[in-house]
Amino acid sequence: MLPRSTRTIAAALTAAALALTAAGCGSSDHAATTTPTADGAAATAAAAKGAKDSNAVDRAFVEQMIPHHQMAMEMARTALTSAQHPEVKQLARNILRTQSGQITELARIADAMGVKPATMPMGSGAAASLEPAAKALGLKVSQLGMSMDTSALANNKGDDRMFIYQMIPHHQGGVAMSRAEIKGGKNDTLKAIAGAIIAGQTAEIAQMYQWRAQWFGATTPARSVAAS
Repeated sequence: MLPRSTRTIAAALTAAALALTAAGCGSSDHAATTTPTADGAAATAAAAKGAKDSNAVDRAFVEQMIPHHQMAMEMARTALTSAQHPEVKQLARNILRTQSGQITELARIADAMGVKPATMPMGSGAAASLEPAAKALGLKVSQLGMSMDTSALANNKGDDRMFIYQMIPHHQGGVAMSRAEIKGGKNDTLKAIAGAIIAGQTAEIAQMYQWRAQWFGATTPARSVAAS
Protein backbone atom coordinates (compact mmCIF):
# COMPACT_ATOMS: atom_id res chain seq x y z
CA MET A 1 0.00 0.00 0.00
CA LEU A 2 1.24 3.49 -0.88
CA PRO A 3 1.95 5.94 1.89
CA ARG A 4 -0.87 8.31 2.73
CA SER A 5 0.93 11.33 1.30
CA THR A 6 1.58 9.50 -1.96
CA ARG A 7 -2.07 8.44 -2.19
CA THR A 8 -3.13 12.06 -1.60
CA ILE A 9 -0.88 13.36 -4.38
CA ALA A 10 -2.04 10.63 -6.79
CA ALA A 11 -5.67 11.42 -6.07
CA ALA A 12 -5.05 15.11 -6.65
CA LEU A 13 -3.31 14.43 -9.94
CA THR A 14 -6.13 12.14 -11.08
CA ALA A 15 -8.75 14.76 -10.20
CA ALA A 16 -6.80 17.43 -12.03
CA ALA A 17 -6.51 15.24 -15.13
CA LEU A 18 -10.22 14.52 -15.10
CA ALA A 19 -10.96 18.24 -14.70
CA LEU A 20 -8.73 19.13 -17.62
CA THR A 21 -10.34 16.46 -19.78
CA ALA A 22 -13.82 17.67 -18.91
CA ALA A 23 -12.82 21.28 -19.51
CA GLY A 24 -11.31 20.39 -22.87
CA CYS A 25 -14.45 18.58 -24.00
CA GLY A 26 -16.65 21.37 -22.74
CA SER A 27 -14.58 24.00 -24.51
CA SER A 28 -14.64 22.08 -27.77
CA ASP A 29 -18.39 21.55 -27.61
CA HIS A 30 -18.95 25.22 -26.76
CA ALA A 31 -16.83 26.42 -29.65
CA ALA A 32 -18.64 24.11 -32.04
CA THR A 33 -22.08 25.26 -31.05
CA THR A 34 -21.79 28.93 -30.10
CA THR A 35 -19.45 30.53 -32.63
CA PRO A 36 -21.77 32.55 -34.89
CA THR A 37 -20.93 34.18 -38.17
CA ALA A 38 -20.09 37.86 -37.60
CA ASP A 39 -22.91 40.23 -38.48
CA GLY A 40 -20.84 42.07 -41.06
CA ALA A 41 -19.71 38.86 -42.75
CA ALA A 42 -23.25 37.50 -42.82
CA ALA A 43 -24.54 40.73 -44.31
CA THR A 44 -21.81 40.72 -46.94
CA ALA A 45 -22.54 37.10 -47.84
CA ALA A 46 -26.23 37.89 -48.16
CA ALA A 47 -25.45 40.93 -50.26
CA ALA A 48 -23.20 38.88 -52.53
CA LYS A 49 -25.93 36.34 -53.02
CA GLY A 50 -28.48 39.08 -53.69
CA ALA A 51 -26.12 40.75 -56.12
CA LYS A 52 -26.65 37.85 -58.50
CA ASP A 53 -30.27 38.92 -58.78
CA SER A 54 -29.82 42.56 -59.73
CA ASN A 55 -30.39 44.76 -62.74
CA ALA A 56 -29.66 48.29 -63.97
CA VAL A 57 -32.29 49.78 -61.66
CA ASP A 58 -30.65 48.18 -58.61
CA ARG A 59 -27.23 49.43 -59.65
CA ALA A 60 -28.44 52.98 -60.29
CA PHE A 61 -30.30 53.02 -56.98
CA VAL A 62 -27.36 51.89 -54.85
CA GLU A 63 -24.95 54.12 -56.78
CA GLN A 64 -26.94 57.28 -56.13
CA MET A 65 -28.65 56.61 -52.80
CA ILE A 66 -25.36 56.57 -50.90
CA PRO A 67 -24.35 60.15 -51.84
CA HIS A 68 -28.01 61.15 -51.55
CA HIS A 69 -27.99 60.04 -47.92
CA GLN A 70 -24.61 61.70 -47.37
CA MET A 71 -26.08 65.02 -48.50
CA ALA A 72 -28.97 64.65 -46.04
CA MET A 73 -26.53 63.87 -43.24
CA GLU A 74 -24.45 66.93 -44.06
CA MET A 75 -27.55 69.12 -43.85
CA ALA A 76 -28.61 67.38 -40.64
CA ARG A 77 -25.24 68.03 -38.98
CA THR A 78 -25.60 71.73 -39.69
CA ALA A 79 -29.12 71.76 -38.27
CA LEU A 80 -28.08 69.79 -35.20
CA THR A 81 -25.65 72.48 -34.14
CA SER A 82 -27.56 75.60 -35.14
CA ALA A 83 -31.31 75.01 -35.61
CA GLN A 84 -33.65 77.38 -33.80
CA HIS A 85 -36.33 74.80 -33.04
CA PRO A 86 -35.72 71.67 -30.92
CA GLU A 87 -38.03 69.77 -33.25
CA VAL A 88 -35.65 70.38 -36.15
CA LYS A 89 -32.71 69.23 -34.05
CA GLN A 90 -34.56 66.02 -33.20
CA LEU A 91 -35.32 65.46 -36.88
CA ALA A 92 -31.61 65.95 -37.61
CA ARG A 93 -30.75 63.28 -35.03
CA ASN A 94 -33.23 60.89 -36.60
CA ILE A 95 -31.78 61.48 -40.07
CA LEU A 96 -28.21 60.91 -38.86
CA ARG A 97 -29.10 57.71 -37.04
CA THR A 98 -31.32 56.17 -39.71
CA GLN A 99 -29.38 57.12 -42.80
CA SER A 100 -25.94 56.25 -41.43
CA GLY A 101 -27.18 52.70 -40.88
CA GLN A 102 -28.68 52.55 -44.36
CA ILE A 103 -25.43 53.82 -45.89
CA THR A 104 -23.59 50.92 -44.25
CA GLU A 105 -26.04 48.42 -45.74
CA LEU A 106 -25.98 50.07 -49.15
CA ALA A 107 -22.18 50.17 -49.20
CA ARG A 108 -21.99 46.42 -48.56
CA ILE A 109 -24.38 45.74 -51.39
CA ALA A 110 -22.59 48.13 -53.73
CA ASP A 111 -19.31 46.39 -53.00
CA ALA A 112 -20.84 42.97 -53.66
CA MET A 113 -22.27 44.20 -56.95
CA GLY A 114 -19.03 45.84 -58.01
CA VAL A 115 -20.78 49.22 -58.12
CA LYS A 116 -18.81 52.34 -57.26
CA PRO A 117 -21.09 54.83 -55.46
CA ALA A 118 -21.27 58.36 -56.85
CA THR A 119 -19.42 60.99 -54.87
CA MET A 120 -20.55 63.91 -52.74
CA PRO A 121 -21.21 66.76 -53.24
CA MET A 122 -23.47 66.61 -56.26
CA GLY A 123 -25.30 69.91 -56.70
CA SER A 124 -26.86 71.55 -59.75
CA GLY A 125 -23.64 71.34 -61.77
CA ALA A 126 -23.70 67.52 -61.78
CA ALA A 127 -26.73 67.04 -64.02
CA ALA A 128 -24.75 65.37 -66.79
CA SER A 129 -23.23 62.79 -64.44
CA LEU A 130 -26.65 62.02 -62.96
CA GLU A 131 -28.34 61.46 -66.30
CA PRO A 132 -27.49 57.74 -66.74
CA ALA A 133 -28.75 56.83 -63.26
CA ALA A 134 -31.89 58.93 -63.67
CA LYS A 135 -32.60 57.21 -66.98
CA ALA A 136 -32.13 53.75 -65.46
CA LEU A 137 -34.55 54.67 -62.67
CA GLY A 138 -37.08 56.11 -65.11
CA LEU A 139 -36.78 59.57 -63.59
CA LYS A 140 -35.67 63.04 -64.59
CA VAL A 141 -32.48 64.39 -63.03
CA SER A 142 -34.57 67.04 -61.30
CA GLN A 143 -36.56 64.30 -59.55
CA LEU A 144 -33.52 62.82 -57.81
CA GLY A 145 -33.31 65.62 -55.24
CA MET A 146 -29.56 65.96 -55.70
CA SER A 147 -29.32 69.67 -56.49
CA MET A 148 -29.33 70.97 -52.92
CA ASP A 149 -26.96 73.84 -52.10
CA THR A 150 -25.48 72.48 -48.87
CA SER A 151 -22.94 75.32 -48.70
CA ALA A 152 -25.76 77.87 -48.66
CA LEU A 153 -27.34 76.03 -45.76
CA ALA A 154 -24.05 75.96 -43.87
CA ASN A 155 -23.60 79.71 -44.43
CA ASN A 156 -27.11 80.46 -43.12
CA LYS A 157 -26.91 78.67 -39.80
CA GLY A 158 -30.00 78.99 -37.66
CA ASP A 159 -32.33 79.48 -40.62
CA ASP A 160 -34.82 76.67 -40.10
CA ARG A 161 -36.79 77.80 -43.14
CA MET A 162 -33.83 77.09 -45.38
CA PHE A 163 -33.31 73.67 -43.81
CA ILE A 164 -36.95 72.77 -44.42
CA TYR A 165 -36.92 74.28 -47.90
CA GLN A 166 -33.96 72.12 -48.89
CA MET A 167 -34.74 68.94 -46.98
CA ILE A 168 -38.28 68.50 -48.33
CA PRO A 169 -37.31 68.24 -52.01
CA HIS A 170 -34.25 66.20 -51.02
CA HIS A 171 -36.48 63.70 -49.22
CA GLN A 172 -38.84 63.75 -52.19
CA GLY A 173 -35.97 62.66 -54.37
CA GLY A 174 -35.17 59.80 -52.01
CA VAL A 175 -38.78 58.68 -52.07
CA ALA A 176 -38.93 58.88 -55.89
CA MET A 177 -35.75 56.83 -56.24
CA SER A 178 -37.01 54.28 -53.72
CA ARG A 179 -40.31 53.88 -55.54
CA ALA A 180 -38.41 53.34 -58.77
CA GLU A 181 -36.34 50.63 -57.05
CA ILE A 182 -39.40 48.83 -55.74
CA LYS A 183 -41.10 49.05 -59.13
CA GLY A 184 -38.22 48.05 -61.37
CA GLY A 185 -35.45 46.53 -59.26
CA LYS A 186 -34.77 42.85 -58.63
CA ASN A 187 -32.69 42.85 -55.46
CA ASP A 188 -34.89 42.04 -52.47
CA THR A 189 -32.52 43.61 -49.94
CA LEU A 190 -32.49 46.90 -51.84
CA LYS A 191 -36.27 46.80 -52.12
CA ALA A 192 -36.54 46.39 -48.36
CA ILE A 193 -34.25 49.38 -47.81
CA ALA A 194 -36.28 51.36 -50.34
CA GLY A 195 -39.46 50.53 -48.45
CA ALA A 196 -37.94 51.78 -45.21
CA ILE A 197 -36.83 55.00 -46.90
CA ILE A 198 -40.34 55.62 -48.25
CA ALA A 199 -41.97 55.01 -44.87
CA GLY A 200 -39.56 57.17 -42.93
CA GLN A 201 -39.14 60.05 -45.32
CA THR A 202 -42.79 60.52 -46.31
CA ALA A 203 -43.57 60.92 -42.61
CA GLU A 204 -40.75 63.45 -42.24
CA ILE A 205 -41.94 65.35 -45.32
CA ALA A 206 -45.42 65.67 -43.82
CA GLN A 207 -43.94 66.86 -40.52
CA MET A 208 -41.80 69.50 -42.22
CA TYR A 209 -44.79 70.80 -44.16
CA GLN A 210 -46.66 71.19 -40.88
CA TRP A 211 -43.75 73.05 -39.29
CA ARG A 212 -43.40 75.32 -42.29
CA ALA A 213 -47.04 76.38 -42.08
CA GLN A 214 -47.05 76.62 -38.27
CA TRP A 215 -43.82 78.57 -37.83
CA PHE A 216 -43.59 80.64 -40.98
CA GLY A 217 -47.18 80.94 -42.16
CA ALA A 218 -46.52 79.49 -45.60
CA THR A 219 -45.98 76.22 -47.39
CA THR A 220 -42.75 75.36 -49.09
CA PRO A 221 -42.73 75.62 -52.90
CA ALA A 222 -41.69 71.97 -53.11
CA ARG A 223 -44.53 69.57 -53.87
CA SER A 224 -45.13 66.86 -51.32
CA VAL A 225 -44.92 63.28 -52.58
CA ALA A 226 -46.20 61.80 -49.36
CA ALA A 227 -49.55 60.90 -50.89
CA SER A 228 -48.49 60.31 -54.50
